[in-house]
Amino acid sequence: METRGVAAMSSFSDLPAELTTDILAAAIPQHPSPGYILAVNRCFNDIGQFIIYTSLRFKSESQLVKFALKRRFRSHRSRGHHAHHHKHHHHHHRHKTEGQEVDCDCAVGAGITLPGRLGTACDAKNRLPHFPRSISVRIPGGQGGGILFEGMKQVFQFCAEVVGVDILTLDNLELCLNSHTSDPAPWRIAEALSLVNPRKFMWTGPDPPHHFSIAIVASATYHLFQSMKSWSNLQSLTLTNISFPSSGAFVPVGSSGAHLTFCILANADEALSPLEALTNLRSVYIGKATVVPIRSIVKFALAQPKTKLVTCGRKGAGISYHGRDVEAGIQEIRLVDAYKESIWQERIRRRDLETIAMEVASSDSWYHAPSGEIDSDRVLRRIREIVACEALTERIMGGDRAEGMTTLI
Repeated sequence: METRGVAAMSSFSDLPAELTTDILAAAIPQHPSPGYILAVNRCFNDIGQFIIYTSLRFKSESQLVKFALKRRFRSHRSRGHHAHHHKHHHHHHRHKTEGQEVDCDCAVGAGITLPGRLGTACDAKNRLPHFPRSISVRIPGGQGGGILFEGMKQVFQFCAEVVGVDILTLDNLELCLNSHTSDPAPWRIAEALSLVNPRKFMWTGPDPPHHFSIAIVASATYHLFQSMKSWSNLQSLTLTNISFPSSGAFVPVGSSGAHLTFCILANADEALSPLEALTNLRSVYIGKATVVPIRSIVKFALAQPKTKLVTCGRKGAGISYHGRDVEAGIQEIRLVDAYKESIWQERIRRRDLETIAMEVASSDSWYHAPSGEIDSDRVLRRIREIVACEALTERIMGGDRAEGMTTLI
């Protein structure tokens, strides 16, 4: 048995690093105690740490808080014990080393703490072995709300501090959790999410796919879009199980002592206005949505292709011209089970957007023909190229019936 174990260990060590990475990337998120995987050997430890810390995963509010607090505490403690560690180097070789532990359960499920000699996590300066590229927060059931986002805020602040920036740039930020209409401090959503600048953002609900439940309530939606004002890198946006605020809605935006401060939305389009500043956004997916502001979607779809300066000729010749970059701007908007009002009313169909598009285009010279009239062909072509309205989840009875249709025209 021992010989076979050594042979198996040798065969794992002989695997190409790329293959080992793929295997561990699949195994670590599923393992109840991922620290045991990292303890197999030095190779597993190094690759495993890269996987864990570049793609942080949190499954509870306590993990969010512990991650930032424990990393800060260990860094402080490691500086205090640095000289002591070198003086008693051989003693610490067999025991856990202060300030150099890897606590996997803060990032991936219920893991273990590794010995410092094997799990050389980080030095006192960086406090993380690798900079995070992706963060996932998946909270089951009814947990959620502003208190949870306070924990996220601490994690984002800590990671930004480690990287040495004010705003943390991420390849991917994924949330799967609920917000609540009774949340006394929904503005914490914006306070947390404004500390990151993701290229890809997704917020979905934790309920099964066939359930039509609202995870992102109207007040949370408002603060979510407010936080997007600084998301200059955003290219892909996915939001499901979402309700948009209606015209005249009162949204809590802060507090002063025991009193809440509200803003009143003049119209439903106001909530989505930050979208207009996201010049790099290419793809939008909105699913299982209610009170969807159609006019805002249309205005965003009809946004002019961005203009960029194209220089030609020899270097230093000073010859240049302006040309339109047709690849810039939004390229895809998918509205899946998106309702005008409640789920008992009609889904949005493409003809709804086309009707409003003609009104919106009347004030945009880009869609005017040389005669000054609206170029209806150009307007409709733009909507049909960019926007898709779809039905995915059918009610057992009542409500809007797609009757087997997938595309809603």
